[in-house]
Amino acid sequence: MRSKPIIQSLILGSALMGIAHWQLSSFGHQPAQASAAVETIQDPLIMDGLNHLNKHTDAIHLPNGDSLSGTDLAQFLIDSHIPVIWGSDEICGGGSCSLMYCSSDGDCSYEDGQPGIDPIYINPSIKGQSIGMIDRLASELAHEAFHRMRYFGNAKISQLEEYWAFYIGAQIARDSWLKFDNINTLDPDQLQRWFYLNGMQGYLSLPPYPGSEIDADTHIQISQAEEPLQ
Repeated sequence: MRSKPIIQSLILGSALMGIAHWQLSSFGHQPAQASAAVETIQDPLIMDGLNHLNKHTDAIHLPNGDSLSGTDLAQFLIDSHIPVIWGSDEICGGGSCSLMYCSSDGDCSYEDGQPGIDPIYINPSIKGQSIGMIDRLASELAHEAFHRMRYFGNAKISQLEEYWAFYIGAQIARDSWLKFDNINTLDPDQLQRWFYLNGMQGYLSLPPYPGSEIDADTHIQISQAEEPLQ
């Protein structure tokens, strides 16, 4: 039996890397106009964002030696027939997200057990953005598409997965305010510090790694000189 939905992302050693077993070998698409192939995206502005994402052919390198491109992410959304619609304050608290459902054994998915594929919801404030709107829309589509791939398996969303989703989105936008230099994501302290310093303290409530638990007795150590970026 699945629980009530958990809102996923808001616009998050060798054994660990073994978790990343998403098969990316089928990727390597050549960009083409996506609109002719899409039946599940009806909004013309979201369609423009998807086409913009589809034109990003540069490889984005992931853990475990994998890589994918914006074209791969766009084609994943198309091939998976995932609806993409505008969100709302009631559904995603004003951000972009998918609704996640977790069973008592910790297995999580984006399906509520009802007929049809559950949608991705996109931050509606993007529609009112005068500068960089399409870049931001493509970036958030990339972020959410990566989550729906379940690259790190079927566990609850972790800080590690959110970090890589933000990284991918930043490579698409290419002008992100987020900084990714000198972060060892296999060190949980560095991973948590990254969210803190980028002003995303809400993500500290997530487990650091897929299948791990939050240790209530462990607190991130932030020096007084380290303040969140504004």
